[in-house]
Order: sequence, then structure tokens, then C-alpha cells
Amino acid sequence: MLIANDEMLVASHPLIEAGIKYWQKLARDRAMPRRRELDPTDIPRLLPYTILLDIQHDPLDFYIRVAGQHIIDNYGRTPVRCTINTLISENPSIRRFADSFRLCVQQRRPVVVEDRFVGADDLRKRTYGVILPLADDRDEVSHLLCFSVYLDRDGHQIG
Repeated sequence: MLIANDEMLVASHPLIEAGIKYWQKLARDRAMPRRRELDPTDIPRLLPYTILLDIQHDPLDFYIRVAGQHIIDNYGRTPVRCTINTLISENPSIRRFADSFRLCVQQRRPVVVEDRFVGADDLRKRTYGVILPLADDRDEVSHLLCFSVYLDRDGHQIG
């Protein structure tokens, strides 16, 4: 399920809500904050739930620069220094994440995602998160900042 509108800015999980508020604080009155404004020391409690992606063009792909420990533990291995297309070739169940990343880039606005996938550890997972665009100096989307939690069948956070 994707939500790409202003109503999504009220998330149903406190960690995701904190990530959205941090992004909004950085953006101020702009469409999106600059990548260079991101300071990990501002969000130490969110770092385990964080993914930072570089956007590669021609063809469009996403390079995972940073993945927090919660992400690594629940995915089943570190996706850092991999592109999404490489990860999809290894695990087709994450194709929907690439679709969500593309939607965020195309619409230049946040996207909330709630989805299921099979981790690299072959376990079925449920995830809830937000994808937030970051801009370069030309105001083009250059990076994506994501915050994600993994949930059990009852909607409680894993880990």
C-alpha cells in the first residue's frame, strides 16, 4: 500500500512519525530539504531504522549508502553498497520497494509504504516506513531518506 499525499504526514508508528517530523524540520518552507543538511547526530535514536539511498540515472537505480542495524537484522544481510536492481535480481520480492522509490522521485514528495516481502534470510516480513526525498543544490531529487520498522502479524514492532 502506498500513500503519496499530504495526509500521509501523520504516521501510525512513533519512529516513522519522528522521521517525518525531522524531514519537515529540515525542509522548512521548501518542497524538500537538501542532502547536505542531513546530520545523523540529530537523530541518533532513528539511525537503526534509517536507509540513505543515492539516486543513479540512466538507467534509474538506487544505491544503498547507509542501512541501520534494524534494517540489516530484518533483511537478513547488509544491503549497503548494493543497488536495488542487484538486490532484486537476488530477491524478487523486494521489487515493490524499487517502485516506491521511483514514485517518490517522480512525485518529489514523501511516500508511506506498508508492505510484505521475503528477507534474504528467507523469512516473510512485514514493513512499515516512509520514503523522503532529499535535494541537491539544483533542487533535483538526489537522495532518498527512508525510515522503516518491521512488524509481526499483529502489527507490533520486531526488535
